[in-house]
Amino acid sequence: MDNEQLLKRQKLFRAGGLILFVDVLGLVFMRILMRLLAANVFTGADPVSDEIWTNVIFDIGGQVCISLLLTFLVAKLYLKQDFKTYLNTSNVRKFNPLVIPIAVGIGFFAPAMSGLVNVFSNLIFSSMGLYYPSQETILPPQFNIGIFILYIFLTGVLPGVCEEMVNRGIALTALRGTFKEWQTIVIGGLVFGLFHQYIFQTYYTAVFGALLVFIALRTRSIIPCMIIHFTNNTLSVVSEFADFYHWSADISLFGIIRKITDNNLLTIFFLIVGLGVLVLLVWLLVKVVRDGDKKKIARTVGIPADQTKYVNVEVLGGPLGDTVYYRPVFRDTVFYWGALIVSVSTTVFSVISSLI
Repeated sequence: MDNEQLLKRQKLFRAGGLILFVDVLGLVFMRILMRLLAANVFTGADPVSDEIWTNVIFDIGGQVCISLLLTFLVAKLYLKQDFKTYLNTSNVRKFNPLVIPIAVGIGFFAPAMSGLVNVFSNLIFSSMGLYYPSQETILPPQFNIGIFILYIFLTGVLPGVCEEMVNRGIALTALRGTFKEWQTIVIGGLVFGLFHQYIFQTYYTAVFGALLVFIALRTRSIIPCMIIHFTNNTLSVVSEFADFYHWSADISLFGIIRKITDNNLLTIFFLIVGLGVLVLLVWLLVKVVRDGDKKKIARTVGIPADQTKYVNVEVLGGPLGDTVYYRPVFRDTVFYWGALIVSVSTTVFSVISSLI
């Protein structure tokens, strides 16, 4: 690696750390802001309106104004990238339309994985005297389609785009240029788990994050991850509204399982089956993308269609296909350590506040 490439790698790695650090601080700031607003502005006179405005301010402020804008500003001002290069570094690339239904399926079955993780994490929590706090759902007495769409936008669309741009965008490209694939998957999962700064979400979001990192690396794109994230979160909104308004058509995985059985062992069995389907869908997604890439290469270099199985897709390269590694020195990792310290501290605080 020549000196110019080394400096670019160093700058990219530092940019990834900067994005994670500022985003974590931004989340802490938004939490503090919401506490202040709850104490001084949202007094509870109209709980439904207060809840809606709380979600709007927190999600748009945190997701758009901090997360999405942050990644673009770092790329523009620090990395000196134009918009096209920014999207490329963030792993936004064209995809096969067949990816969409498969990614939706993965988003549907992802709660099976999260549910199994929760089974074991709840055993750990209960042994520590920690129990998931019950949260009251605050919605209008009568169903409102506008509020339903708003919550899908806030919970499904924004995280599906903004959180992916932060966690599977420039930051992931920086990590992949420094660590091996399996290390990147583990680190990326831990980063996403701690990013939520809430102990009861850390475990299953870490596993979900690792899955999304794996998919991003194997497809070299975050578009499938965005679709999966959106589907997963949107179905949680549908499930919440279905519970509140007593809908019979709860199309989420847990909603369907609840209709079949309320037995814990049978529920775990169905979750294991769901996990198996999830694994098959992930395999199918990667296969569809890689087969498409092989055909693209074959057309470009004139390889016969019946010989595409011998094509090596790694020649496509790209931010997540690069095998040239940069080994950072300690000062390159300062922002990463800062993000870790802040995330762990706030997560520990959530444990302490749950015990009080």
